[in-house]
Amino acid sequence: MRVTDQTKNNAVQKSLSTNAEELQNLMVGMANGKKLNKPSDDPVGAALVQDFHTSIDRSKSLEKNIGSDKVWLNATESAVSQISDMVLKIKEMTLKGANGGVTKEERMALSKEIEMMTQDLVKLVNKKEGKLFLFSGTKTLTEPLKLNSKLKEAEIKFDGLRVKSERSIIPLDQTHPINKVVPGITPGKLELLVEPKPELDAEGNPIPVPEPEPVEGETPKPKTVSVELTGEETVQEVVKKINDAFIAKGNYQEDPSSPSGYKADLFAQMGVDNHLYLDPAYDHDFKILSDTTGLAKGMGFHFLGQEKGPALGVEGASGEAQPAPGEAAIPFDEFEPLFRGYSKENYIVKVVQGGTYGTALYVVSDDDGKTWSPKQSLNKQIEIFNPEGKPSDQIRLQFEAPGKPYFMEGLEFRFTGNEFVEYHGNDVIKEVPIDNGIKVALNTTATELLMKDPEDPETVDTFEVLNRLMSALEEDDQQTVIKSVQEIDNGINQVLKKRAEIGSRVLELESSEDRLSQNIDSKGAEMSKIQDMDLAKGSIDLNKAELKHKSALDASARLIQPTLVQFLK
Repeated sequence: MRVTDQTKNNAVQKSLSTNAEELQNLMVGMANGKKLNKPSDDPVGAALVQDFHTSIDRSKSLEKNIGSDKVWLNATESAVSQISDMVLKIKEMTLKGANGGVTKEERMALSKEIEMMTQDLVKLVNKKEGKLFLFSGTKTLTEPLKLNSKLKEAEIKFDGLRVKSERSIIPLDQTHPINKVVPGITPGKLELLVEPKPELDAEGNPIPVPEPEPVEGETPKPKTVSVELTGEETVQEVVKKINDAFIAKGNYQEDPSSPSGYKADLFAQMGVDNHLYLDPAYDHDFKILSDTTGLAKGMGFHFLGQEKGPALGVEGASGEAQPAPGEAAIPFDEFEPLFRGYSKENYIVKVVQGGTYGTALYVVSDDDGKTWSPKQSLNKQIEIFNPEGKPSDQIRLQFEAPGKPYFMEGLEFRFTGNEFVEYHGNDVIKEVPIDNGIKVALNTTATELLMKDPEDPETVDTFEVLNRLMSALEEDDQQTVIKSVQEIDNGINQVLKKRAEIGSRVLELESSEDRLSQNIDSKGAEMSKIQDMDLAKGSIDLNKAELKHKSALDASARLIQPTLVQFLK
């Protein structure tokens, strides 16, 4: 084979390039400690290293999240521990109250002490971790429990008819002539019509009622009532004239249940809010047929429930009379009705015979008016009894208004439930991933700890038990107190069960944290074997490469004589 200078040059360049590349790779590896600096160095190893990086990054992310989750669960476990300690203290107080040697006064004191402990228990359940509530489910910005007052205002409804004056007259002006207080009052006559509402047929049209045949020797009973005013009467005198006119229309028939003591189709009165009220009898219609006194316009009569509407129209005047509203608003101050007690039930107390304390009659419904209890006498304070077969939850209705207000037929007082302790969170359980698709429940709700689960007969509503317990201690009911001991035991077991579950979750997180740490270490070691350089071996290899490169340079220099004479030859 013929060896030319070009052949020698190519061989030398190739050898030097190979040695220089090997030396450079070893120098870079020794500088950064890596023997795998680009995929071409080891394609299979590069792919494995990428997989190891992904696995390690995921494990580190899970490890970081588990650290945060452990903080939450440890705070939850600590709070549940305090809750269980508090319920145990309440049990100790209950055992004292169940002792037959305890006096009534001591039980009363125990009731007050348990009441304070219950308040502390609610505060423990409302505990936060940072800005987030521990036991609200996923509504972590909402306080989970609210301790309600024993008193709750009744919702007042009235499906009857009531007329109210828009103008109010202060008590001082009620002693002055009405024409000095209300502009536009002149001598004249006020004509009113109050009559039973007509019966309706299936299509909702009034059924005509034939006029009764006149009885010989009897004066026909007038349908309308006329009230003559001079304008010099006081407001109270105007009220008296209206009432006297309707009493006369009723032929002075006595009626103990009527506010005036006589049977009448309408009763006028000055309300506690200093407005003039006209109260037609239940299921009666009301019309102002004519008014030459200016009283209707001056007082601004309107059907209650139309506070912002126009004044009640006068027939024959400009504009038609207003239709009556379907439901009339009643001022709370007129009766000041308050329900006292705690219950999840809804009640309607309906007046079925008008009157005041002792004469009015009422019925009770706990199914939204489908069924009603027998009639009972209405007093200043009444106990609401459940239908037969249900235990009484001791809800009482009391009226705080001064004097003896008149209770109109059709008046309703509604109780929409008043739980001792209300839960405002939700029951959503947040699950967090820990490893290999495994998830662990992170949060615990207040309902799981202290309230009844309909699907678990072993759970109890601890707050409901405490409410009954306090009432029993106040009433010196030893048997109920004794019964409460077992119920509180069930409540303690419920809390301890949840505490054990939380502890098992913490252990599971810690085990997962250890597994992730081991995974990070093992994958890191495997990755190091592939990409990290053995510095001792690398140092030897580097020296060999340097020597090899120098030898190649020396050999190249002897092989290729870079002189002009040699080049010319």
